[in-house]
Amino acid sequence: MSKRARSNIPQFRVRVPAKAVVPLRGKRVLLLGTERPFIKVVKIGNDVSFSLETDDLLLAAARQANALDHLRRLFESDRSRARHSFAQGSARSVRRGVSDWRSGASSSA
Repeated sequence: MSKRARSNIPQFRVRVPAKAVVPLRGKRVLLLGTERPFIKVVKIGNDVSFSLETDDLLLAAARQANALDHLRRLFESDRSRARHSFAQGSARSVRRGVSDWRSGASSSA
């Protein structure tokens, strides 16, 4: 875990292996946390980085471990393109569901 300057919120950052950069560059990955709502859709480049969105070090460590495990499996997989396509479809479904929920919430108000 690292922190940005003038911030108490830990950041996740991992370098993408060279063999995985070319097929995955520019793709998006859906990362889901198992605790309180924590959903991240991150873009793959030479590295993957995002805010862990908590100053609780125990919760940040759990989110870091979850994201690192997911990304390592993605990078090491021979079928990374197929698995990533599934993740992209899941990310679209989540965004669509959130969008539908927001439009339903605003129309009932």
